[in-house]
Amino acid sequence: MIFHNLNRFLRAHRRLTRRIRGTDLGSSRLPLTGLELLEPRRLLSWTVMGYLDGDNSLALTIERNFNDLADVGAPAEVRVVAEIDGVIASGARRGEVLSTSVANNTWGIDLGQVNMGDPNTLHDFIEWAVANYPADHYALILADHGGGLDGICYDTHAGDDVITLPELSTALAGIPKLDVIGMDACIMGMVEVAYQLTGEADFFVASEAPEPTFGWPYSTAFSALAGNPDTSPEALVQQIVNAYADQYGSEHEETLAAIDVAQLGNASSGLVGSLESFATLMTTWSTDADWQAVMAARDASQSYEPYSYRDLGDFMTRVENAAVAPAIAAAAAGVHAALDAAVVERFAGEEIKGEGLSIYLPATGDLLPATPYAANTETTPVGKESFGKVEMRKNLMEIVDAHHIKYAAQANVAYLADLKKKARKAFETEGPAFLSVFSPCTNNWKFPTSQYVAIAKLATETNFWPLFEIENGKYKVNWATENPKPVEEFLKTQGRFKHLFSEKNKPVLDEVKKIVKDEWRRLVDKTE
Repeated sequence: MIFHNLNRFLRAHRRLTRRIRGTDLGSSRLPLTGLELLEPRRLLSWTVMGYLDGDNSLALTIERNFNDLADVGAPAEVRVVAEIDGVIASGARRGEVLSTSVANNTWGIDLGQVNMGDPNTLHDFIEWAVANYPADHYALILADHGGGLDGICYDTHAGDDVITLPELSTALAGIPKLDVIGMDACIMGMVEVAYQLTGEADFFVASEAPEPTFGWPYSTAFSALAGNPDTSPEALVQQIVNAYADQYGSEHEETLAAIDVAQLGNASSGLVGSLESFATLMTTWSTDADWQAVMAARDASQSYEPYSYRDLGDFMTRVENAAVAPAIAAAAAGVHAALDAAVVERFAGEEIKGEGLSIYLPATGDLLPATPYAANTETTPVGKESFGKVEMRKNLMEIVDAHHIKYAAQANVAYLADLKKKARKAFETEGPAFLSVFSPCTNNWKFPTSQYVAIAKLATETNFWPLFEIENGKYKVNWATENPKPVEEFLKTQGRFKHLFSEKNKPVLDEVKKIVKDEWRRLVDKTE
């Protein structure tokens, strides 16, 4: 309580000093007082940071965003700063946005050509803003194209480089925790994106759906700060969502939501914990009928581009009402309750469902890099002109090895002793390690659950899934036989490969056999 009252007293003194000095926080027309000596830097109430990337097809939109920020009408206790690119011919510029500011080559600091899709560019901007405009509260807005799981802020002149979700963490590393991170971009309102901000921000604002061309109405979104510099972070994000709703109305398909990041929790709590519980229940106790009902719920739920992004609330509501086991329905209700607890404010037009966050729900395993060539999947179905998936299965182990990870291994759930040994090695390895584990999928692969272990064993016995490890770049095969079983024995156990055994698809089957043989030979060569 003593520190709380002292802080209130210091804040009151700061504001009195500002009134005496005017708006120039850097001036020193009055002698320092004892209280001022306690404060090495004079704090603002809010610093709003706009990272405005127009180095692509959104140059005109970003220029309008800049002008809208200039219309915020920020009082002395609030500063608005921006870094803008793609609008001014000379390159990027950075500076404070005043009511008289215009995005031209006389405003701010000339940065020359920068890559707005580089996390270091974003980090430098935030670091500059915090150092030069220290405040009690910080809001960071990223304005540009959004790609959901692919990231945000594309830079055309840097080969469409983009700040990926892992790189977003890099950009925020070493930065004081921000009060608000907003993404004025399409389809960024995802559970996966919000979770990336855990520990980096208190509140997250984004849209599940594609946004209109001109995005957020900044002057009204931040009007709360103009009227009251002491506006709380929660009140500010509510104002942003409400201003967006007022701007676009309820007749269309816009969405925006403010999320309390702390409510996301972790693997055992909050929204993420409830999702983990739901996923565990589905993968361990569900029946084929449960899976069919859940997939039908997924297919019927609100989708956003790309197709695999689904509104989490709508999906869980449909699961709750589906013909699933009571425990699964209860788990879905738990996810829905946790989502509601995380959403501070939300808006969705009448023509769309948006309960706050979407989630990546691919239609089937064909979207996964490990799905093999010629498999019959929902989005690459077998037909008169199609034999299934036409892309080759990615060799994840070679991809990992190319990154020089100290330990990587390929294992199989049917060989538990080998899996345990490799897991132990991975945990004991200093730095990152990687395990690629073969685990059959009853539903997508179309086989009875009773054959789970037998099919897993066949994958290794036919060299379809060899067991090997890579330690410090050296390959070692852990299981081999001089007479491997024909790969057809593995393929014929699964409905997804049934079509390969027709006369028409014999050349495709021969190609699959050749692929398996060639990959095994290449692996053996690496061990010699």
